[in-house]
Amino acid sequence: MTHPVQGSVTWDGVTPAVETIHELLWRFTTSGALRIALQQIRLAPDPDGGQDSPGDSPEVHEVIDEIADVGGNLVSLPRRDAVRADAEISAQLDAAFARLWADVAADLGQSPDMLSVLLDADGQRLVYVTFDVAVTARELAERPQHPALHGGAHHIAHHAPALDDLRDRLAPPEPSRICQAWDELRETLRRLR
Repeated sequence: MTHPVQGSVTWDGVTPAVETIHELLWRFTTSGALRIALQQIRLAPDPDGGQDSPGDSPEVHEVIDEIADVGGNLVSLPRRDAVRADAEISAQLDAAFARLWADVAADLGQSPDMLSVLLDADGQRLVYVTFDVAVTARELAERPQHPALHGGAHHIAHHAPALDDLRDRLAPPEPSRICQAWDELRETLRRLR
């Protein structure tokens, strides 16, 4: 049974964990990277099995996706496996996320059920928190995709105009008409020599 997901809110707190996460992950991106979308969701116990006892720490589902401009198209590229294959980076990322969870919980007085971090190529970093997410691992594996998942495909489907705007702002400026005319004149003179 799919449980409704309440709206996410932007966390306006400050923590060095977000910059650490950025430094760790941006090295895994391609040249057309526009955004890294990370998400950690604390999973609810499956009523048909799952966690051994109520005292166990909840499992966490993680998404790490890059959204890139590939030939003018927005494409979602999964990065979690590559990041987690590097034991040192993985350990540092775990520590940074633990710090982020702790800082958010300390600031808000309670721990959210879901954290989403958006790292944009223009330097913008956003952290979203969501409470009242009761989703199991089995529900996340079902199709269609559970509404709690906010990976690259979700961002492309729901935030394409903002991603297009980001791509446009990051594109190198087109040369002015005067510069183009000057280049054409120099090329003509070069050919005449």
